[in-house]
Amino acid sequence: MREVIVWGTGIHSEKCMQMYGERIKIIAFIDNYKKQEKFHEIDVYTWKEIKQRLKGYYILIASSEEAFWEIKELLDKDGLGEFEEYCYYQIYEKKIAIIYGNCHIIPIKEYLQKTKSFNKLYGFYPIRLIQEIATAQGEDFKSKVFKECDLLIIQDIQLNNKYGKEYSEFYMKKRVKKNCEIITMPNLYGLPKGMFPQLIRNKNTFAVCDDIMVGFRDCYIEELIAKNKSNEDIYNYIKGANIYEDRSDGYDFWGEGLNKFEKRERNCSFKATEFIADNIEHIQLFYDVNHPTNYVGEYYAKQILKILYLAENEKPVYIHYKLDAYEMPVYGAVMKHFGMKWNNKYEMRKYTQNSHLKKALSLSNYINEYRIYYEKRNKN
Repeated sequence: MREVIVWGTGIHSEKCMQMYGERIKIIAFIDNYKKQEKFHEIDVYTWKEIKQRLKGYYILIASSEEAFWEIKELLDKDGLGEFEEYCYYQIYEKKIAIIYGNCHIIPIKEYLQKTKSFNKLYGFYPIRLIQEIATAQGEDFKSKVFKECDLLIIQDIQLNNKYGKEYSEFYMKKRVKKNCEIITMPNLYGLPKGMFPQLIRNKNTFAVCDDIMVGFRDCYIEELIAKNKSNEDIYNYIKGANIYEDRSDGYDFWGEGLNKFEKRERNCSFKATEFIADNIEHIQLFYDVNHPTNYVGEYYAKQILKILYLAENEKPVYIHYKLDAYEMPVYGAVMKHFGMKWNNKYEMRKYTQNSHLKKALSLSNYINEYRIYYEKRNKN
């Protein structure tokens, strides 16, 4: 039994105590926003109060992944060594795993964390999403974790990605130790654009005005509003199955996306195109032009478990996090073209910049919200 100090007095501290039980003896808790003197009958201190009395005790940071980086910065400034004197509680006495990429990795990570066989062996180090690392100017890359990492799960991120070559798969692989196991996942970003032909492809892709944010802009809705069509006309147009039949050149629903994607995934540890082809008729695979549904995330997680020779859970895993903030309607013509038979309820999610609240929007309400956005934008 190792004597430790746990940083945090919230839900993550409760999880830490459940995870390690009698394997650790907690002698104190740290909470810089101390609202109580004791937690589970153990003394609570601020960092300032206890940092001079730490010698010989290991610190487990039991916090959210977001808060971890702030706490890590404090400990590093005071000369404590990561791994030698402190670590994130999820990786304590486990093999260290890193999952790296864009927001697509969030449901994959959640699924793996909820899989007993994986969670018994591996703990995820809280590396941030690629876009968040870029905002932090690559701060995560300075961590010693890469030389400690046992498993790197990484998206296929090209050298010419928009954040810079140092954020690519190529450079990420160079950061880890030689015996680190690496699993490269197909990167689906942008693949389903052909399934959403209504997308306006320019710099002003998002429909945002004041507190109205209906997601990606829709060229057909805007065209019909400009022609003074009613909401009912727009509703029928979206659900109509024949809107592309009059086009002499047809519409290329996949464009170059699928061929380009098939070429890229040849260098990945597993393939996704076959899964997409086999399931596109039966289940909703994408919320919008950039974000897959959790069916895809679950498939990815199961492929990773297979590569690691780890068993899947006996019971289904529920993934709480969804990438549906900017969900777009799937047009009736798209449903017809792909032979989609899944139940399209024509419900979207509303995301407001002010409240960050989501609620289901019927197609009628979505069209009405879009009209409000369109009129506000044109008035401004």
